[in-house]
Amino acid sequence: MDLTKIFSGMDKGPEAIQANFEKLKDFVNATTVSIDHTNNIVPAIGKLKDGYNQADIIKVGTTLSIFMIEFTLIEVPTYNEWQNMKIGSVPKSFLGGATHAIKLHYGLAVGEGNQNNGFYTADFNLDTNTGQINMYSRSRYPHDSGSQPMVNVSGVWLLY
Repeated sequence: MDLTKIFSGMDKGPEAIQANFEKLKDFVNATTVSIDHTNNIVPAIGKLKDGYNQADIIKVGTTLSIFMIEFTLIEVPTYNEWQNMKIGSVPKSFLGGATHAIKLHYGLAVGEGNQNNGFYTADFNLDTNTGQINMYSRSRYPHDSGSQPMVNVSGVWLLY
């Protein structure tokens, strides 16, 4: 890009601006992006429902990744008290050696087979040391509707 006409009266203006563009171009060229996915989600409670159960990781360069997961658990035990519970995991190796995880949205876990929203969650977390996904949740009321308790899980984390 020729900036000579724009900065013709500035001392070292065009050279400095052009050098910054070159640095940016070098950074972009050196940054690699790769996408991996796995269906190897291991439930800790209940069992996986047939359908879309997948974790994806987008790796940007060598130190930053975006981890996304979505799965559905069925035959989930009911809980009356608020508690932390392990709900599933992915292989630790899938997380690419990340040691920190920042949640990019609040996560989601709602559902019961008859749409009564028998489960409510306040929080999800991802343990990068184990690949374990946990939620803080309880059952609002006993599941006496005869339907299968079900939890739909979705989360996005920035890993580094």
